[in-house]
Amino acid sequence: MSNPLRVMVASASPRAAHRLESLLTSHSSVMVPSTVDSTSDLLRRAAEQPFDVLLCDLDLTGFEPIQVVRTVQVAGREVRLIRVVDPQSGPPGFCAVQI
Repeated sequence: MSNPLRVMVASASPRAAHRLESLLTSHSSVMVPSTVDSTSDLLRRAAEQPFDVLLCDLDLTGFEPIQVVRTVQVAGREVRLIRVVDPQSGPPGFCAVQI
């Protein structure tokens, strides 16, 4: 069995974070090493906690997505950012970062 995919969940909603964590960890090939509830906590944890994918629905107001990518791009990790935004309301949106 290969190593599980490590997914960090970043959500200001504890309910959403818990539901995502439960859904993701129901698969044996996925683990959630950490959940965070703010952009500043995400940026701090990115340097401390190894993960492969970041699922983020945080309001990134005041942070450019490229800032977040550069911060999580530590230790030579390759980062790909996928950001899904409601075209009707615009940012903030949901982003997934694959490292």
